[in-house]
Amino acid sequence: MPDFNCIKLHRAFFLRVLIFILLFCSVLAIMSLVLIPKEFINSGYPGTSAILGFYDLPEESLDVLFLGSSHAISGIDTQKLYDDYGYKSYTLGCGEQNMAISYFYLEEALKTQHPKVVALETLMAFPFRHDKVLYSSAAASEKALNFMRPGVNRLRAVYEISGYESELNPLYLLLRFMRYHERWDNLDEKDILIFDDYAYLTLHGYAVNYGNLSNDPPGYRPFDKNSGKAGELSPVITDYLLRIVKLCRDNDIKLILFKTPSNKTGADEYQTMSSFAAENSLLYMDFNEEGLYEDCGFDFTTDMGNLGHANFTGAEKITESIGKTLVSMGITAGNPDREWDETEGLYNICRQNFLLSIEDQKEEYLSMTENSRYSLFIVSSENGENTVYVRCDGKEVLYKDGTPVTGVLPGSEKEYEAASNKEGISVIIGDEEKIKGNSSWYAVVYDEYLRDVFDVVYSDENGKLIHM
Repeated sequence: MPDFNCIKLHRAFFLRVLIFILLFCSVLAIMSLVLIPKEFINSGYPGTSAILGFYDLPEESLDVLFLGSSHAISGIDTQKLYDDYGYKSYTLGCGEQNMAISYFYLEEALKTQHPKVVALETLMAFPFRHDKVLYSSAAASEKALNFMRPGVNRLRAVYEISGYESELNPLYLLLRFMRYHERWDNLDEKDILIFDDYAYLTLHGYAVNYGNLSNDPPGYRPFDKNSGKAGELSPVITDYLLRIVKLCRDNDIKLILFKTPSNKTGADEYQTMSSFAAENSLLYMDFNEEGLYEDCGFDFTTDMGNLGHANFTGAEKITESIGKTLVSMGITAGNPDREWDETEGLYNICRQNFLLSIEDQKEEYLSMTENSRYSLFIVSSENGENTVYVRCDGKEVLYKDGTPVTGVLPGSEKEYEAASNKEGISVIIGDEEKIKGNSSWYAVVYDEYLRDVFDVVYSDENGKLIHM
């Protein structure tokens, strides 16, 4: 006769062991989420928000999927594409996103989405870092992989990419708590936001690049499409590009290749990518090519946030051109979606912030900061008088006797200190000094909604504002 008491005892034991293992794995998963470095919407290129926000999309909701590096992230205005053309789009990208990551991101996207068009930004098809097989840093690949969901696709990505990058340890990429366990002493408020809806806050992968180049004209010129000489893409890059081509064709998806304006590629790269596109019957749009550059009305001085990335107005012009192209291709927009309607408010906030970031007249600038979501810090040392002005959390403080102003920023746990005295002038947010240089007048603007400082300006000798 079987000993039923023994069976019950063993079953209870194994159940306890299973519960312990599940709890242990859950704790490790939570630890990993906290410890992994993060880039939210208040970062330059919010890779964390982009991947988390993508997983949060309703299934089968996309018309267009954009893939690429920070040039794609800042160059495609997904809200404008929806508002003006009805196309529901998303940019699934991160800084220095190499072609291997773009391929595996596309594999990941097709688990839940079936876009009509995939548009791939081609910067990383060419040597960005000459000493790297995939042309991107190990850190960039690590960031891209960190928030991909566990599964076979992520395992394949880790295996292949670590094979090209000796600095990447595949075990650490799979067991992330081991990789980042030393970050305990450096955790801050941003790390805890992973459990907040803020972590999912995104303009569908679009990150607004603020400012322009008007204070430092770049001397950029678009190139003649008949100039330049075609070269060879590397075998590894060619392999991943062809895999993307095949994946799109197998899923009846139209593939577009495009390059945003920048100083990183020229006529030779244009000829090389044009040859690849022709061989594979693909449309290629290079906005550095003189004809396309002029057709969309692009101005490198006013439409670029820096030499590599389009700003808000630049992204609008690129997106307008792509929208017209999609229409000419016969791509029909899907039904309106609340997911895109609801981001209009955030989009308008970013538009207002952009306008502030290019304003160079002090009076107009200060008038524009009179918004309840802004905290304003002005420190000056002019005409022998030290002045501190702080407008924060509905209160105003003005001191002219050298007294520093301290407090806590609204919607945040960050402390601030603004001071102007014989020791100098400074504005410290959290642990970071926001003022650099030796001007006698500075303003620092904190956006409560974005939970970060987004602009710092100083006044030059002519009274003109210079954005730092």
